[in-house]
Amino acid sequence: MTNLYCTVLLCVCFLSTVLPQGTAGGTIFEKEVVDKLLENYSTDARPGKPPLDITTIYIDVVLAQIQQLDAVEQVLTSNLWVRQSWNDDHLTWNPEENGNVTAVYVNSENIWRPDTILYNRIHDEGFSSTPDTNAIIKYNGDVFWPYPVTARTSCLLDISLFPYDVQRCPLEFGSWTYNAEQLALVNVSPEGDTEEFIENGERVVLTLIKDSLYKL
Repeated sequence: MTNLYCTVLLCVCFLSTVLPQGTAGGTIFEKEVVDKLLENYSTDARPGKPPLDITTIYIDVVLAQIQQLDAVEQVLTSNLWVRQSWNDDHLTWNPEENGNVTAVYVNSENIWRPDTILYNRIHDEGFSSTPDTNAIIKYNGDVFWPYPVTARTSCLLDISLFPYDVQRCPLEFGSWTYNAEQLALVNVSPEGDTEEFIENGERVVLTLIKDSLYKL
C-alpha cells in the first residue's frame, strides 16, 4: 500500500488562520439545511467524483507557539493550528430554495473527515484522537475544518553550535488508512509568515519548508 505523507520541515515555522466568509440565513433555515444534509448521510462514505474518485485534502499547518524543545529527550512540544479543506459532493444544497443559506456550521464528528495524523508524534500524543470542533460547510460542498492541537513530536537535535544552532524539526502528516489512490494531501502554500507566532524567548523562527513525500 502506498501512503501519502505531507512533511512540514520546521526551522521553525507557522501560518496564520483565516476563516472563510459566507452569508448565511436565519437559524431556522440553517437547521433545516443541516437536517436535510445529515438525514441519510454516512460518515464512512469518502467523498470523490469519477473517474478517479480521489479525495483531495488541502492542508495548512500553523505553528502558533513552541512550548519546549527538549535536547535531552529530543522532543519538540508545540501548539499547532491545523486547517484542512475538501469538497464533499454529498453536502450540497441550493441556497435559493433554503432561505438563502450559503454556509452552515456542523460538528465535524457528524461528517466524513480525513484521518490525518502526525506520524512522528511521541507515543500516543498529538493527533492520537481527532478534535470534534465545528466544520464550516458551503452550499457547493466545500468543507473547511480548523482545529488546535498540542503536539509532542520527535526531533533529532544537534546542539554542538549552541547557542547559535539551527534545528530542523519535521512534522510528518499523513492519512492513517487511505492510500495515495484514494486520498491526496496538498500543501496550501509553500511558505508561512510570523505574524501570529508567540515567541518563547529561546528560539527564533527562521523559515518554513514544506514538501510532499510518498512513502512506499
